[in-house]
Amino acid sequence: MKRDLTSAIDDKKKAELDAMQKQVTDAQYDVNELQAIVDSLSAKSSQFTLFLSQAQDSQNTALNNLTMGQDALASVSGVAKSTKLAVKQTEKATLTGNVVSVEMANMINKLVYTIEFVDKVAQQVSNQKASNPLISAQLVSFLTKANSDANAAFASALTALQSCYAADATLKEASKVTVLENIQAHTLKATMEHKAGDVPSSEVSDKWVISHQVDGLLPLLTKRYQASQTAYQVALSDNNAVTAELNTAQKQLATATTELASLQAGLAAATAAAYAA
Repeated sequence: MKRDLTSAIDDKKKAELDAMQKQVTDAQYDVNELQAIVDSLSAKSSQFTLFLSQAQDSQNTALNNLTMGQDALASVSGVAKSTKLAVKQTEKATLTGNVVSVEMANMINKLVYTIEFVDKVAQQVSNQKASNPLISAQLVSFLTKANSDANAAFASALTALQSCYAADATLKEASKVTVLENIQAHTLKATMEHKAGDVPSSEVSDKWVISHQVDGLLPLLTKRYQASQTAYQVALSDNNAVTAELNTAQKQLATATTELASLQAGLAAATAAAYAA
């Protein structure tokens, strides 16, 4: 009878130990499963961190490109403004030069008439001097000098007129150059800031052909920067989500590991107590 009771007690302890062993086995399975999840999420987190870093680099590069594009456009705009002012100034100078040339030509025409008049008077006085002793030699000398001075003035006026014409030619050539520079500057400016669908201004070159479906440099750089910002936000959101998943899995693993250790300790104690009995 006593032996049967002892046997029954041993069977009960064995059943308890078996139940505890099953708990330990199940807990170990959970720990292994959670560890696999943590390892997978750790690898995923590293990859998404790399994606985030690459997105940040792309955004920085796009911003630098946009900044350089804006600086370049500002410089081109300054040149376009300067050349437009130069065009106005050269046009004004050319108009003034034309007026001076016309006035100089008119003055020469009047000077020719004056020279002819003085020359005729000098000749008449000189011819009458031989028959009219009342005409002084001083008057003849004066008229002769006046005629000589008039011819000298005429020569100087001709030289001045030639200088005016040369200046006009130079101004006209300068005007052509500044007009061309202005067109080129505004064409480059339009090329840089043109947006798809925009109609080119009248200041750009007639030979400049641009599709209204194509953006210029600056709008393109702006769109690329905006796209890089969106890509960075997506990468940041994805990285944060994976990090949150990893943190949750690590906490679950820590809890499961603690529970496993507790079950293992309980099983060890129960096994030792059973053998001691």
